[in-house]
Order: sequence, then C-alpha cells, then structure tokens
Amino acid sequence: MTRMSAGAAVSALVIAACGAPAGPTPKPPPLPPAAPLSVRLAPSVLSCYPRPSRPCVVGVQAVVSSPANLPLSYVWSGCGSGTSSTSSCTFDRPGESEVVVEVTDALGQVARAAAMARAVNQPPLVTISSFAVFESAGSIEVAAYATDEVNSCSWDTHVVTAGGICERGYFRCFVGNLEVGARKSAPAGQCELTLTVTDEWGLSGTSTRTFTLPLR
Repeated sequence: MTRMSAGAAVSALVIAACGAPAGPTPKPPPLPPAAPLSVRLAPSVLSCYPRPSRPCVVGVQAVVSSPANLPLSYVWSGCGSGTSSTSSCTFDRPGESEVVVEVTDALGQVARAAAMARAVNQPPLVTISSFAVFESAGSIEVAAYATDEVNSCSWDTHVVTAGGICERGYFRCFVGNLEVGARKSAPAGQCELTLTVTDEWGLSGTSTRTFTLPLR
C-alpha cells in the first residue's frame, strides 16, 4: 500500500471539507421588460369661441400612464409649446390647429399623442315665435329667439324685413330678450316677418314667419 505524505493528507482533508473549487458565478435572471408608456390628451373636446376683440384659449393636459412611475419629460409642438404636463393653444379667429405632445421616461421610452384644437363659430340659430308681445291697430311685436356663441345682443348686424300688411320692420334687444316688430297698413290680413342676424365673423341665421292678423 502506498503511504500518503503528511502534506498530501492535509490537502485531501481540506478538499473533502470545502468541496471542489467553485465554478463561474451564475448570471442573474433578466429583468422583466419595462412597463409600456402611454399618453393621451385631455379634455376630449378641445375647443373655444373667439371674438374679433378677444382671442380664445384652449387648455390641454397630457395624461400619462407610466406603471414604472419613472421621471418624465414633456415636449409640446404644433399650436402648443412648453415642457410641462400642460400647454395651451391661442386663436384670434375661427379655425383649427394640431397640438402634439411627446413624453419620454427615464428609460428612454417615448409616447406621443396628438389632437385637433378648434376655435369654433357657428351661424346664429334664429326663431320668430308666434307669441305676440304687443299688438295694436297700427303695429305688432312678436317674440324672437337667437342663440350664438356670444351674448344674444352683441351681434354685428340684424335686419328685419316685412311683407303683406306689415311694413317698416324693426328689431329690439334688451337684457337678452328679442322682439321683432312692424307697422301695419291694415288692421287685418297676412303679415310676414323675416329676421336675419349676422355675427361678428359674417355668418348669418334667418327665420321667417307668417301671421294672420289680428292674432287670436
């Protein structure tokens, strides 16, 4: 039998106690993919109502979904500008323009959203009522209604035309209440009244109503 030297015996005991030499350190498992970054613009309807003497402003906010809760940076373009989470578009006349935001998180993920901001102006909606505010042998006044984006008494122009036994039509507006009137050439017969309202941007609305006089 071969006898083991004292040094070899000690080495054998150390190996038996500590095990074989360690191999390469295993790599940690890969990190899960970053949660996707997304952004939308609010509110869903971006509109305002300009007047020639007063521009209007559409405010817009970037609403971000960032599950990783990382720091974010913002860049606005189009009619918007700035580097915060909110921006605005200013209009001095009716029209529309695109507003765009680009959001970047600390991992370099980028999300983008765009929408159309609009400065709105619609023609006035005009109605002549069949309700008589006043009637006499020589004249008639009836209620009228007109709706627009601005106060009902601040239209640029209004025109009343009259036909039948009615003539010299006129228009009155006070405290938001409208009246259309005319002089009568006879106490009884057909009277036709037409009211045309034109707003500050040149859009018009018209209503016509025919009455049999005297009203009952």
